Amino acid sequence: MVSEPVAYPSRRAIRAQAARASARHARHPERAVRVTGGQARHATDAGQGFTWLTVLTALGALLPGAGLIAAGRRRSGAVVLGLFLLAVGALGAVVAAGGVTELGLQVATRPDALLVAAVVAVAGAASWSLVIVVGHLLLRRTRLTVLQRVVSGLLVTALVGLVAAPGVTAARYALTQRSLILTVFDEEDGDGREGGLASPDVGAQDPWADEPRVNVLLLGSDAGPGRVGTRTDTMIVASIDTDSGETVLFSVPRNLEGPVFAEGSVGAELFPDGFHPSGPGTCVQNDCHLNAVWSWAQDNPQHFPGVANPGLRATRDAISGVLGIPLDYYAIVNLQGFEDVIDAIGGIRMTVDRRIPIGGGTNLVTGERYPITGYIEPGEQVLDGYHALWYARSREGSDDYDRMARQQCVIAAVAEQADPVRLARAFPRLASSAERNVFTDVRGSELEAFVELALRVQDAHIRSVSFDRDVITPEDPDFEAIHEIVADALEPRPEPTAGPTPADSPTPSGPDDDGPDDDGPAAGDPTPTPTVTSDPAEPVDVEDVCG
Repeated sequence: MVSEPVAYPSRRAIRAQAARASARHARHPERAVRVTGGQARHATDAGQGFTWLTVLTALGALLPGAGLIAAGRRRSGAVVLGLFLLAVGALGAVVAAGGVTELGLQVATRPDALLVAAVVAVAGAASWSLVIVVGHLLLRRTRLTVLQRVVSGLLVTALVGLVAAPGVTAARYALTQRSLILTVFDEEDGDGREGGLASPDVGAQDPWADEPRVNVLLLGSDAGPGRVGTRTDTMIVASIDTDSGETVLFSVPRNLEGPVFAEGSVGAELFPDGFHPSGPGTCVQNDCHLNAVWSWAQDNPQHFPGVANPGLRATRDAISGVLGIPLDYYAIVNLQGFEDVIDAIGGIRMTVDRRIPIGGGTNLVTGERYPITGYIEPGEQVLDGYHALWYARSREGSDDYDRMARQQCVIAAVAEQADPVRLARAFPRLASSAERNVFTDVRGSELEAFVELALRVQDAHIRSVSFDRDVITPEDPDFEAIHEIVADALEPRPEPTAGPTPADSPTPSGPDDDGPDDDGPAAGDPTPTPTVTSDPAEPVDVEDVCG
């Protein structure tokens, strides 16, 4: 069989076809398709130019997978877009169910969950960024000018940065939180936590159901650069009703003499009549004050075999004996940690009623006076961490009780003025400071239960009792009276009831009436203000401490 000869186009026809194609390219350059890269056309014939390239790239960043679909990769784009919408839908369902806080607490208090969250955040950011870059490259169908290449490169870089930055930040915060939990909230019990103390049932739906009250010792330590030894300048016990969150703060003065120790403790055996290292009824250089217990125990570790921190153990036993209640947990923050918190929230606004010296006081070792290096001036002030610290701890020209009042004002100011946004921005620095300056025996496995308890406290009243000179005599304290004050303060408060109005109250009359003979104040007379006698031992709301 003889095959038909193949008819090839003439040279003239080829030249004419090329000319027509060249003319079409000149009229519609956006429709040109480069074959050298092996790329297919878009999913639609429209939008092959630079303007549509930028629009579709931005759309692909907003909806991951949309750019791939527009570039003709429908299957892979649909998978990516479907996964993205599924994740958004799952998050929306959690928000709608009101479970964001619970889920966040579960993640934020568990080191393993935080590690997973960090990996997921990085992987998600990397995957999203890769989809943006690949989608952009697949959408490029025309030859770009140098300026267009620069603009498109900047666009992709900006979109990748917007997507990657939150993921990287989330991963950083998760790893920082994980390090904080593993460092501060250690599972090891270095202080030998005794049995019989309140603790949450971490496996129960309500971890505090079996514990009606938990008492937490809060210590402010003056340990820091240039300081010799440790003295507990601030001693506060927070007693929390675990059901309602109602809390009572007991402020104990540092100069309380001869504190008694909790029954059965080492201190109670060594000092059955109260802490007097130099002999009964004597104090040598304030060595029998409450804040000297720490140093004495650290200097005599032989009395505390197997205890990692004798000073903490002895101080805990002493404050427990003074108040007559067990101390279930403790938390210690030193001076640098306090400064870091104040600086992190941008300082605190305080109304200073008199000049507060910076410095001053006496060196208990040499007996020499510390110099006064400056003053915090009266009036409305914004105090940074350094000045807020001196406002709270300055003793020059005042006594410990005045300082206790200033400390309560600082605590109230921090609670009121703390800006969550500032705290979030400063979280890595705060967490790093906490790892160095905060110590507690709350375990990592108990942290979620304590966060739940903190939420209850936030919605309840916080009252305080300060054992100042209006309540006790620090040189000769009556510990039985202190125990009664504490017990009364912890009694449940009766629910307020509506009493009779003054108009409904019977008015005594007659010759035996000790009141005025007239029927009351004349019209226009000022209404008499009743005189209210306040018991200084009665708990008061913290919000009222600073007026």
